[in-house]
Amino acid sequence: MVVGEFRLRKKKDFTSVFQNGWGKSNEYFLIKIKPNKEKLDRFGLVVSRNVDSKIVTRNKLKRRMREVVRKILKEKLTQGYDIVIVAKKESKKATFQEIDRGIRDLLKKLGILKNEKGYFKTY
Repeated sequence: MVVGEFRLRKKKDFTSVFQNGWGKSNEYFLIKIKPNKEKLDRFGLVVSRNVDSKIVTRNKLKRRMREVVRKILKEKLTQGYDIVIVAKKESKKATFQEIDRGIRDLLKKLGILKNEKGYFKTY
C-alpha cells in the first residue's frame, strides 16, 4: 500500500503537480511528475467517477494501482519526484498485468524507473 511518506495527500500537492509538472499518457493512464525537495518519491492515485460510476469498480482499480506502485517502490527509482497517476476510462477493463505494464512503461518513458538494461532515461 502507498502509505506514509510515499503518499501525496494534500490538494495543494496534487495541484502543484498538475500545474507545474510534465507527463505522458497511454491508453490506460496519464502520469504527471514534478521534482520535489525531498529525497523520496511520493505517489498520488486518481480514479474519478468518469472511469466508472460504481465505487466498487473504482476501488478495485485503485487497489490494483496501489499494488503496482508498492512493487515499484521496492525497485530502484530516481529520487525526489511527486508522481500522480490518473486512470483513464479504458483502464477499468484492463487486467492486472496490463495495469502493471502500462504504469511501468510510462515511468520508464519519463525517466523515473530503470529500463531493462538498468539505465534511466536521459534527456
